[in-house]
Amino acid sequence: MSDLHPNTVFSQTDKQLNELLAHSTELSDEEIAEALRILKAQLSNQANTQAINREINSLAKQTLSTEGTFDKVTALLAKIGNEADKGSMKKDLEALATTWKELSRSYKQFLWDSREVAGKAEAAARDFASDFVEFLKDSHVDKRDKKSEIKNYLGQLDRDSAKSKNLKRGLVELQGKLRTFSKDWKAFIDKYDAGHASNEWAQLDSDVKRLTIHLATLRAKIVRLSKSLGVITSTTGVSSILAAICPEIWTDIMVATLQRRQQPSNALSEAVSEAENIQCQLDQKTSQRDAVTERLSSTKALHAHVHSEDAGITEVCNKLAAIFSVWDTIREDLNIISGLLDHTNTGLALQMFELRLDTVASLYKTLAGALRQYQTQISL
Repeated sequence: MSDLHPNTVFSQTDKQLNELLAHSTELSDEEIAEALRILKAQLSNQANTQAINREINSLAKQTLSTEGTFDKVTALLAKIGNEADKGSMKKDLEALATTWKELSRSYKQFLWDSREVAGKAEAAARDFASDFVEFLKDSHVDKRDKKSEIKNYLGQLDRDSAKSKNLKRGLVELQGKLRTFSKDWKAFIDKYDAGHASNEWAQLDSDVKRLTIHLATLRAKIVRLSKSLGVITSTTGVSSILAAICPEIWTDIMVATLQRRQQPSNALSEAVSEAENIQCQLDQKTSQRDAVTERLSSTKALHAHVHSEDAGITEVCNKLAAIFSVWDTIREDLNIISGLLDHTNTGLALQMFELRLDTVASLYKTLAGALRQYQTQISL
């Protein structure tokens, strides 16, 4: 398979995952119990903890790098504006520069706010993973009392999540404004025939976008498979955050959990191998694209930065939005847990319920650790 064209390899792997999804059936209670134990063990594995920290470090670096790109574009707009002849071109550049400065200020404020919200989200995740999960597991507490306390807890979540909701809306608005700026910049280039980025840069940028989509597709389908088999049915919320902020190790953890079934899937093994291959290609192409950008003339470099920033900010904003979603995911998981409480009338059902709660607690502890790491890195 290694001799095939990269797109062909991806297509074959993607097709195999689709077939696996189409024929997947939910695991038995015994299989789910075993999968949950494996998942919990994976989360407490020191090597995985270190891998999560590396991904969070990479996220923090990405957010700070994006801040640096904003500054580069600001400087390039000023340079080109100073070199431009007086007239409509100079006025258009000044208008673009003013808009960009506002976008830059907004992003930097979001970056600072993300650290504050990550701290509060960490506290919420730790509280839920420890005190509240232990309360839900207490056999001496009546189900009605548990449901009543869940209702109270949900109300507290609504009060605590107000700022995070505003920030999520703000991120969406920022992305929209960046897309508008990108269109306005393209219109400026076309109007004054200022020159697009080089063909070499355009090809590398196209490769980066294609590989990014392929990688996200494979990882998303592996997570979907975990859900369809019932492994993370009761942890939908928190697992979605971990999948967003540390996708590489989360995919590895899901695969390691699924592969411990009685009949490991070749499709999963090949998907992991292909994802690793795509990640290597993506890193290489991104590095090459960035190197080409640094060699471009002012106008072409500006076009390259604006064009790539539009895609880069989307990835960063999606990850920041995931951090801002902690309260929503706790609410989502609590509603699922509340429903499961109605089905704990037998010994096996109660055992499964407690096992799922233990897994939920492990996931939120993992998330809390990741959020702590983010706060540390974003302050450096």
